[in-house]
Amino acid sequence: MSGKYNESNQSISCSVCKQCGGCQYVDIPYEKELKKKSAYLKQLFEGICTVGEVHGMYRPAFYRNKVHAVVGLDKQKGIVTGTYAEGTHRLVPVDVCMIEDQKADSIIATLRELFASFKYVPYNEDAHRGFMRHILIRRGFSTKEMMVVLVTADNKFPSKNNFLKALLEKHPDITTVVQNINDYSTSMVLGKANKVLDGKGYIEDVLCGNTFRISPKSFYQINSVQTEILYNKAIEFAGLTGNETVIDAYCGIGTIGITAASYMVGQAGGKGGNVIGVELNTDAVKDAIIMREFQSNSS
Repeated sequence: MSGKYNESNQSISCSVCKQCGGCQYVDIPYEKELKKKSAYLKQLFEGICTVGEVHGMYRPAFYRNKVHAVVGLDKQKGIVTGTYAEGTHRLVPVDVCMIEDQKADSIIATLRELFASFKYVPYNEDAHRGFMRHILIRRGFSTKEMMVVLVTADNKFPSKNNFLKALLEKHPDITTVVQNINDYSTSMVLGKANKVLDGKGYIEDVLCGNTFRISPKSFYQINSVQTEILYNKAIEFAGLTGNETVIDAYCGIGTIGITAASYMVGQAGGKGGNVIGVELNTDAVKDAIIMREFQSNSS
């Protein structure tokens, strides 16, 4: 399944969007989409605050730095990857997604071939049998580092070394490969345990001038270009002087808090405010602490 991006009106045509339900505005020009969203926000915040201009993306395609694919079988018992149809657990095969990183889609296509070659059976949720459940790929927008997470139903990995060799020969720009073991009898994507099969087990990326460490389970904004615009605008509106106490609730790896802290340190007259991050995900907290300490020691 494939699609096409129209440069003239920044619209996307996709052969599976009606089946997967992932893109509600895919069939209209981007300018019209932004007007619809602007009108919705003005209605939502009527009587509370004014709504300014909506800042759209220059090229709203192939931007997702995190790509997730379900692994399954088609009616001919061939291995397919894709997404669940909206509101169901019916797998819609997707070869090319118009909003996902193109390199990630290329790696997923290779993985489909390798799964078949190595006879890795996709996991069946109803029968609770099979090996390969999901693929998760994360890419650093600035660093170009690439993480491949293979979610399996078992901690064993048959022919692991030969499989990794075949994958990395075709995609040498992959910087780390992680096996996530998910033995739950649920639709949850990631399990608790990770095994680093190659590389360092995480990637790094640069956002708003700060370096962040991203582990398989850590949250990171999926549109890096628009995230920088959003964060800079939020800091501008906040009017930070460097003397405040800022709370970054649900902070993840600390992208908002660390960005705000960097801005506050640079403010003339700032006497050293505080930034407090609040997060439940221990992997994300670890990533935030490591990178903040690294940046503090480097400054």
